[in-house]
Amino acid sequence: MDAQSETVPITKIGFKTESARRLAHTLLDQQMWCFGCDVRLTDPHALLEWGFDKYSPPEGSCTPSHYRWEGDRGQVGLWGFGIWFAKPSWGSLLLQRGRFQPEWSAKCELQTNIWRAWDLKGFRQPHGATEHQAAYSLLTNLTYWLADYEFWVHQRYGISYRNRVVADWATKRKATIPAEQMPRLWGSMQAEDFSHLTF
Repeated sequence: MDAQSETVPITKIGFKTESARRLAHTLLDQQMWCFGCDVRLTDPHALLEWGFDKYSPPEGSCTPSHYRWEGDRGQVGLWGFGIWFAKPSWGSLLLQRGRFQPEWSAKCELQTNIWRAWDLKGFRQPHGATEHQAAYSLLTNLTYWLADYEFWVHQRYGISYRNRVVADWATKRKATIPAEQMPRLWGSMQAEDFSHLTF
């Protein structure tokens, strides 16, 4: 990687094809909608059954709860505004809803009082080959995790459930992705599209 490419911020990640960029954006927004529907399943809902811990806001607050998961693949934080993914050796990555612009931080600890996107501090562009590799590794591992989660939802609740969720989403957005394709696309994205990311 040359010196010029090292200065390109991760918030300006560019896909080599426009279709890949649209796919990433559409898939992320649809996934966030699905997470929101999954928390409305019967108790315990899908996130709790998958292994997330629920963090409720302070009494009197109008902000929604958020969820955290930890496993061999990494750590996940989930809010209505986006998803956070971390591994101790790589730092952490933030993907906010409504855009596909990963932001990176060297820190991998997450405080318990994070309720809004602006509560997450220290996310910035990576500098140099080492930080770019860390951000890339986080991004690809996050897509593996998302593929695993979607495959589990299909097995646990049935593809008909996810089809209903996506059908509801289709009434709000022009671009949607068939439910049965979501696990495969998350997996193929890390293997195919992320290898074409330009930094």
